[in-house]
Amino acid sequence: MQIVLSILAILGIGSIVAGLISWRIAVSNFRQSWINALRDDLATYLKELENMHHAIGRLLHEAGPDEEQNKQDARVAVLFVYWRIVLRLNRVEPMHIELRQKLDDMMIVSAKVPDRDKIEEIVDLARRILKQEWNVTKYGMFTSLVAWMKACE
Repeated sequence: MQIVLSILAILGIGSIVAGLISWRIAVSNFRQSWINALRDDLATYLKELENMHHAIGRLLHEAGPDEEQNKQDARVAVLFVYWRIVLRLNRVEPMHIELRQKLDDMMIVSAKVPDRDKIEEIVDLARRILKQEWNVTKYGMFTSLVAWMKACE
């Protein structure tokens, strides 16, 4: 009888461990999908931002109904991607807040092309965020410990 109870206990513990591993894998897969979508949206945002700057810059020099429609289309495309990015960002993490501010700053159009230095700042910050999020996906609850150990090397 004790052997049967031991086997049932082991199977029960094994089921719990298997469930936890499955849950962790599912969370990691969803998190990786989120990282990929954020990366794609950031690239699309920068592309559409270029289009918007060009359309508005052209409108400043050649006012006309076609240019006005192009400006509106470009603006809507940028805003669509911008809000998708904002909805993916964490509103309390400092780097996410900083990224949103940098994206906001790019919405002010004063030239036919966006400021390359500001674009580079956005790309650098986005890369740091994506790397941090990848580390969380890879190491889970041990992310802080692993980051600390790597910093000590």
